[in-house]
Amino acid sequence: MDRFPDVLGHDALKERLGRLLADDRLPNGILFYGEEGRGKRTLACAFAREVLRDADRADPSGAAREADLGRHPALVVVEPLPEERLMPVRRLRSMMGRCGLTIPRGDRRVVVLPRLHRVNVEGGNTLLKFLEEPPPGTLIVATARDPGSVLETIRSRLVMLPCGPLDGTTTLRVLERRGFSADEARWLAPLCEGAPGAAFRFARGDVDAHLIEPLRAVFGGEPAADVAKRIEKIAKEAAADWIEARESIGPSAAIAAWKDLRAAQETGADDEKASEGTLEPVRVFIRPILEAVGAGIRMTLRASSGSQPLAPPWSEWISESHPLRSGTLATAERAATAVVRALENLDRNLSVQLVIETMVTALRAR
Repeated sequence: MDRFPDVLGHDALKERLGRLLADDRLPNGILFYGEEGRGKRTLACAFAREVLRDADRADPSGAAREADLGRHPALVVVEPLPEERLMPVRRLRSMMGRCGLTIPRGDRRVVVLPRLHRVNVEGGNTLLKFLEEPPPGTLIVATARDPGSVLETIRSRLVMLPCGPLDGTTTLRVLERRGFSADEARWLAPLCEGAPGAAFRFARGDVDAHLIEPLRAVFGGEPAADVAKRIEKIAKEAAADWIEARESIGPSAAIAAWKDLRAAQETGADDEKASEGTLEPVRVFIRPILEAVGAGIRMTLRASSGSQPLAPPWSEWISESHPLRSGTLATAERAATAVVRALENLDRNLSVQLVIETMVTALRAR
């Protein structure tokens, strides 16, 4: 029986977790690791639900339902807020205090720690004391980008389970389940490179207008200067809509919303930039376009080397005659460097049109 029907993909990993549950051989702690967007947090929460289901012999279905809603009294989820770069130590100490109390229901408590890589040395030392002697019946389930991003003293006390990339078909299914239309999913799935969660970094509002149309222009044949003007116009309109929608909620709420937008793209945020008007939002709406271009280059390089065919509709944009399909590593490196520089120059406040025009010109050079 599949105990994780809400988790698509990761079949071998789910089978292993199912065996641990069936044999009641749970370790003190587990760390799911892998690139952002592969569903580590979803898997961690689903596993926590199943542990709590088994621990409540009186009402297992009720326990699972409450865990899914985040309301189970024996479920503790501790993670950084969107605007926090690091996990506050006080929150870890509060979690430890809660875990020192009697388990309120069943005979298991589960602590879920998403983004363990955001725990610094001080927080790690605090958490280490907890991991060395966890309270009886307490299981720690954590996630991180990669093992090296977690303090070694913490890592050595957790069972390491890798979350690999999802295949293209599964990625499509995940995107459709998460609310994207079938057509949007078809365009976004190749960009995600096995990490469906990346779609939310690329997509901002109107997927077709804010992402697909600009990408079509970048990889098309119109003059680079015209492409730059068109993309800047799209970003300005998107940013203006975003600002207008928040004018009525007041400055504090607008800044909070701005931080959420910035944090979603892993670029940070501060109150000063949030008050600068249209400049920063325009660059935020352009950033995922440039990141998507980088993903397109990687796909093209794999196609040119014969390791993986270029998926439609990308194969329609980047035809065999496109400069990027030359098959030479030098061309791919030059294009990738152009994207990296464009992203850096966005942060340096250079002219948006100049940044995009320079990048497009480099992509088309033979």
